[in-house]
Amino acid sequence: MRAISWSTLAVAVLVTSVYASPGYADSIGPNCGSCFGGIWTLEYSLAGNTPSPTDYNIFYTVNTSGMNASFGNLTTIGFKVASHLVSASLVTSPAGWATDAKVNQGVSDNGCTNGGNGFLCSQGSTALPIPDGIYTWQFLVDTGNSALFTGSLAASIKANGSGQGQVLSESITLQTVPEPTTLLLVGTLLAGLGIWGRKRWLENRVASR
Repeated sequence: MRAISWSTLAVAVLVTSVYASPGYADSIGPNCGSCFGGIWTLEYSLAGNTPSPTDYNIFYTVNTSGMNASFGNLTTIGFKVASHLVSASLVTSPAGWATDAKVNQGVSDNGCTNGGNGFLCSQGSTALPIPDGIYTWQFLVDTGNSALFTGSLAASIKANGSGQGQVLSESITLQTVPEPTTLLLVGTLLAGLGIWGRKRWLENRVASR
C-alpha cells in the first residue's frame, strides 16, 4: 500500500511542478473585458541559432471553443512585447493564414494600422472560423536594444474579428515557454524518488518479518 503511495506522490508532484512552472503562461479570459469568451496566451523563448541575442520566439495562442459568435471570424492578431521591434517573421500559423508579420503596426477594426510602435500585426489571408478550437502562431522577432515586457500584465495583445467593431485589446503577462530538458530532469528526479521510496518500503517490510 505504501509503495502505491510513493508512486502516486511522484506523479502528483510531477504534474504540480509542470503546471506551477513559470514556463506556463498566465492566460487571460474567458471573462476579461474584451476577451469575447476566448482564452488568450502569450509566451516566449530565446531563439537558438540566430545571429542576434535579441531574437525571440513569440507564441500567440487562443482557445476559441467558448468564444462569442458576435466576434465573427478571426481576421487579425497583434501583440506588444517590447517598446520597439526591429524585424519579425511568421514561423508557423494556422492553415490558410499565410506569412504576414508587420512590425510597429497596431490592430484596429480595419486590420493592421500604422502608429503601433512596438506592436506586431499579422493579418490572415483567410479568416479563421470561430468558435473552432485552438489556434497558435509562432513569430521570430528581433527587439534590438528594447527589453522584453516580462512584468505582470506588462505585454499587450490584440485581435480583430469580422464582426463590426469587434476588437480585443488587453494587457497580458508574457512568460517563458518551458524548456523540454528541464521537464525531463524533473521527471527523472521524481521517478528516482518513487524507486527509492519503494526500495525503502521493501527493506522495512523484510526487516519487520
